[in-house]
Amino acid sequence: MLTGIDEALPTRELRDAYTGSIRLISTVSGGGVGAMYFSEKYDENGKVDHDRLHDVLAKAEASSLDDVAWGAVYPDLIGSLFPPVRLWLGDRGQALEKAWTRDRPDSGRRGVGALMADWREQVWAATRPANIFNATLVDTGERLLLGTTRVGWHEEHGLHNYEDLYGDRNVQVVTAARLAASFTYVSPAARPDRADCDGRPQHLRMVALPHGLQSPAAVATTAGQLIADRIESCSDLINCFGYCVVLHQLVRI
Repeated sequence: MLTGIDEALPTRELRDAYTGSIRLISTVSGGGVGAMYFSEKYDENGKVDHDRLHDVLAKAEASSLDDVAWGAVYPDLIGSLFPPVRLWLGDRGQALEKAWTRDRPDSGRRGVGALMADWREQVWAATRPANIFNATLVDTGERLLLGTTRVGWHEEHGLHNYEDLYGDRNVQVVTAARLAASFTYVSPAARPDRADCDGRPQHLRMVALPHGLQSPAAVATTAGQLIADRIESCSDLINCFGYCVVLHQLVRI
């Protein structure tokens, strides 16, 4: 959708205006992968090289099942019998992230391997749109937003911003996209590498809602509508700064 609109515009001036007007991209499921690659195309001046957008769709649609299968057989299966293997090879979730970043190992603070905090600084500098990757807390089913911006400033039932729960922990952009695009049994849930006050490992109850239990379209509609409602409540602030907010809900079913 994002690249299709860009390609449909007849002049470069319109295409520049289009990419420059996007302020927020909220995604769930496989659409988060495409949004991640699209947002990566913004340079340090907030501009997009439209001639390089053609590979966004190709990268988003490329299969990573071979990498996931390798991760399931070697790190996960063998690691369950001989745990030290996991320290060396990781798991199938990390194998998936490596597949998504394989051709961009040194992309720096503007690439998909950068930390969310790096992209958040660039959002505040107005050199890229904000991204929100919608995931789900496993034990409660509540929405968890991993974003380079946030929705609301107060605690709200059924909704958590990642930094409110794990403010002292950061994740890579590719990890946030992977958690939002999780598929049952294909990619694992995640937990933070830290202990609670009793010294026991603390579980990060975060994973995208398993496909099949609820339609990805329903998840995107619910999360997107909630974000849209909160944006409407801040419309005066948005208008004050002259921002044009374009909210995209990208879903691959």
